[in-house]
Amino acid sequence: MIKPMDNFFLDLSLFYINIAGEIAHRLDAIPLVMRLFPFFLLLEVPYQLLISVGIIKYYFIHTAEKHTPSSLYSPRISVILTCYSEGERVGKSIRSLIHQEYSGDIEILAVVDGSEKNAKTSAAAHRYAREADTMRGRTVRVIDKKVRGGRVSSLNAGSLYSTGSIIMNLDGDTSVDNDMAHKIVRHFRDPLVLAVSGNIRVRNISCNVVTHLQGLEYCLGIGGGRTGLSEIGMINNISGAFGAFRRTVVEKIGGWDTGTAEDLDITIRLKEFMGRNPKLKIVFDPHATSHTDVPDRFRDLITQRFRWDGDLAFLYIKKYWRIFTPKIVGWKNFLQLTVYGLGIQIVLPFLLVLFHVWLMVNFPAGHVAGILSFTYLVYTLFTAIFYFQYLWMISREKKKDILLIPWIFVYPAYAFILRIMMTLFILKELLFEAHRYSSMAPQWVLEKGKF
Repeated sequence: MIKPMDNFFLDLSLFYINIAGEIAHRLDAIPLVMRLFPFFLLLEVPYQLLISVGIIKYYFIHTAEKHTPSSLYSPRISVILTCYSEGERVGKSIRSLIHQEYSGDIEILAVVDGSEKNAKTSAAAHRYAREADTMRGRTVRVIDKKVRGGRVSSLNAGSLYSTGSIIMNLDGDTSVDNDMAHKIVRHFRDPLVLAVSGNIRVRNISCNVVTHLQGLEYCLGIGGGRTGLSEIGMINNISGAFGAFRRTVVEKIGGWDTGTAEDLDITIRLKEFMGRNPKLKIVFDPHATSHTDVPDRFRDLITQRFRWDGDLAFLYIKKYWRIFTPKIVGWKNFLQLTVYGLGIQIVLPFLLVLFHVWLMVNFPAGHVAGILSFTYLVYTLFTAIFYFQYLWMISREKKKDILLIPWIFVYPAYAFILRIMMTLFILKELLFEAHRYSSMAPQWVLEKGKF
């Protein structure tokens, strides 16, 4: 039986205070200046520097390349458009795919999950699908799944109906730039490329404070972060909202798995597959761009991150912990999974919370304010450096992105709040298996899943 949330937060606070007190007792012999130093920076800064090196590599190698559309390599693409409650917004996605500047065939499979309850989405998908009738090399097929089975169910159903050698997943409310298909496909010329992760930009960024901060987060974490990781062969995730896969590989690993975040799940299984051949690659293209709407209320953002962070903890700690060895996934993927996955995403949020609780318990307010100000200044500085690197070396929408600069000064506070929330979401997953109550699939589907 799950405790009421007020008792849960009280127990969690006491837990942190007790641990902080024990740490303080054991660290009495360490000089004060060393105890006050925000040691978590020693974990995070080297990782960010590694990403920055990858971005520099991208800038000097890829920006010198001339990529022009070619009809010599234009395989058939099957786009699985997962639809649920988008309504008329699904039209933007279908239209953006129909009007791609791509010489090959594009097959669009709009899979409407729970179509009886989502009649508006189904009707809109059927209506916009007719626009492809006059377009050469473009077909749209609407698959109405009357009974809701969840996102993974839609992906696997679309995969069964697909005929392309490249399978792409796209959210029903996500639109893409006209040159997206060409930019994604060019990577598959290399037979060693298994999958390509596309870039995601925030479409409703100008709505309010919450969307502006998410827009900056997407630029730093996806546009910048994954570019750097891709260049050093350590890509962390293929976005569920926008990713492409070689069909043969999807079939070999058995498609998408139910029960949790399908994007990270299939990424980890691809890394396991890559362990058999270290030369295989997953790449990220920052200029294969999609646009999506993000939560415009903080309450909705917290709900979204509750699912994301809980699923992440489940996958890393419970479902796939056995494969976290260099022998299975290779050294690069092992380092990425352990340093970034376990270290930065799982352990670091707890270290941040424990450090700040320890400060407040053991030192006067003036000392606490000083060290917090120093930490905030360091994070602001690194955020600014990293963002200007992204703006200069990656962004192709500089006039839009430069408007995000003032939000750099608020971003560390936003990131810290999300990390505090992350500790709660991870704990709830570990204690109560919250992934079993996901909104991404009906309860009967989750109960039948192996995990």
